[in-house]
Amino acid sequence: AGFKPKPKDRLRPTVIIADAISGFSDPDFWGPFNVIEPEKSIQSAIDKIRRKIKRANR
Repeated sequence: AGFKPKPKDRLRPTVIIADAISGFSDPDFWGPFNVIEPEKSIQSAIDKIRRKIKRANR
């Protein structure tokens, strides 16, 4: 298979890794395009999750 690190070398599941953004200091760079609208409504996504849960509980 692949390389498997030793337990002492693994990250704990509670560790959060994030890249720090540097060199991007213009908050108006994107102007009015600063928000990306979702392709589907949130309600549609919630309904889909509810259907999956309902099917799983049958």
